Amino acid sequence: MLPKNVGLVLTARGGIYAYCYRNGYKLPTNGNEKVIVYDDNLEIDIFAQMYTHKDGELVANRVVLPNSIVRIMEKGVQKKEVLHYKELNDWSNAHHLASLHNILGSWNVDLTAKDDDISNTVSQDCTLEAMPIEIADACIQGLKVLTIHNDTNTLAREISLLPLFMGLNGLEQTKDKQYEEDAYTTVYRNNILTPKANEHWSDRKGRYSNRANAWILTKIIKLHNKEYYETTLKPLLKKRLQDKNKLKHEIKLETIEKQGIDINDPFTFGNISEKATRGEYKEEADIATDLTKVIRYYAGESGLVFIIKEYDAQQETNVIRYKTKTNAYEQMHIIRLWDDGKKQITVQDIFEKYSGQYVVEGVRFNSDNPNVFNVFQGFQYEKLEQVDESKIDMFINDPTYRTIAGGNREVFEYILNWIAFIAQNAEQKTRTAIILQGLQRIGKNRFTDAISEMFSRYSQPNISTIEEFTGTFNSVVENVMFAVLNEMMNYIESKKGTAQAMKTIIRDKTIRINEKNQPRRRAENVINTIIVTNNDYPIQLDNSDGRYL
Repeated sequence: MLPKNVGLVLTARGGIYAYCYRNGYKLPTNGNEKVIVYDDNLEIDIFAQMYTHKDGELVANRVVLPNSIVRIMEKGVQKKEVLHYKELNDWSNAHHLASLHNILGSWNVDLTAKDDDISNTVSQDCTLEAMPIEIADACIQGLKVLTIHNDTNTLAREISLLPLFMGLNGLEQTKDKQYEEDAYTTVYRNNILTPKANEHWSDRKGRYSNRANAWILTKIIKLHNKEYYETTLKPLLKKRLQDKNKLKHEIKLETIEKQGIDINDPFTFGNISEKATRGEYKEEADIATDLTKVIRYYAGESGLVFIIKEYDAQQETNVIRYKTKTNAYEQMHIIRLWDDGKKQITVQDIFEKYSGQYVVEGVRFNSDNPNVFNVFQGFQYEKLEQVDESKIDMFINDPTYRTIAGGNREVFEYILNWIAFIAQNAEQKTRTAIILQGLQRIGKNRFTDAISEMFSRYSQPNISTIEEFTGTFNSVVENVMFAVLNEMMNYIESKKGTAQAMKTIIRDKTIRINEKNQPRRRAENVINTIIVTNNDYPIQLDNSDGRYL
């Protein structure tokens, strides 16, 4: 896009400054932003010291010299951050630099006509987009009873032949050469030409024939036919911009490869932070795709509930955690990606832009509904087609049969069936709890540890107080198929309410989860419990109570 004979400087924020000669080219302001916008990745601004004062006050010089070192001032306070501007090519000894007039000419841009309506008209191959026929027709109709001058003055003051002809020349791209010629005839007939403009109409038309940008016509009408612009042209331009943004968004969505949250995949939210730190992300779609592997959200009872896959160092496995919007956004906001020239882009920005990729209707422990997040994703250990029972005889016969079942064949088979039911029915409950009561060091925890390991990811091997089950904060029971309530104390009358809560946990199919600083939510109750105790009277039992073994 740029000729070779320009000076190049790398800015402190990762942008590029290109230096050239102005050669008398009159710019509207010192800072002309978004002269050209290319996709979402490139914006071209032009800065020059056109004037030093405005309204009697000194204005800032936006031109920064190569190899400058600048310290930031904010509200009169000097910041610690120092910005460096590095020269990229040896141009200080160059005989001449490129002309701004020639550079803009190669882009078919008349800077005096810069406006938001025409700034976003560069296509993927860096060429001007053709003006749609409905907008072109509206522009031709809007050029009526206007005074056209020969002199090249700023467009804000008057319409001159150069910008007008540039606009009309661009209409060939809209349809064909005849459409352009018909537009010339219509504009000539419907407007008021000064004597000089009328005299030079034909020769200027030939001289400017290689300059074309139909979008300048929108600026001419905005400045000199304001009522028509607001009522007719502006709605068309707005619709075009909306359609273009919608199409751009749809194209980007197509590049996102939506993944499921796989608990067995080692990739977690922490890996996104690592990749961002190493600068591995180059495109928004890459980050958006990685986010589909680790995050979902849904509308809960008291606000949005976020589901995030993370690594649990204590369990040494990946886990699913529930977080509030505030906590999830804080986690995403601290991961910085790049500076787009306006602000620092974070993972939160990407999430919000493509939030529709991560929404689900709710959470179930085990569901086939593709719109519901499924917690259960299989056990950590795979099922064997053939089993060498000699390897588990030691566990089955001792401690299970001799110690845990006390040599009672009926109790022994009940315990084995109880464990098998949990393994075979991930979303269901046995609706009974087993109480292991006995002396210390007889192997009760050896037995429960083996079962907990088998149900790893969905087990709690050592819950030390019953209040974790029945207290105000009870998230320990969520998405847990098997739990061990260890060292259960003797039952006392004051704990009657706790005993009643235990019955509810054992029997009920749903449970209300309260977790400190996290969203309150209702969840499936799939927990099956073994209570381990050395005490004589760990829990209140009624004669007809079938909840316990």
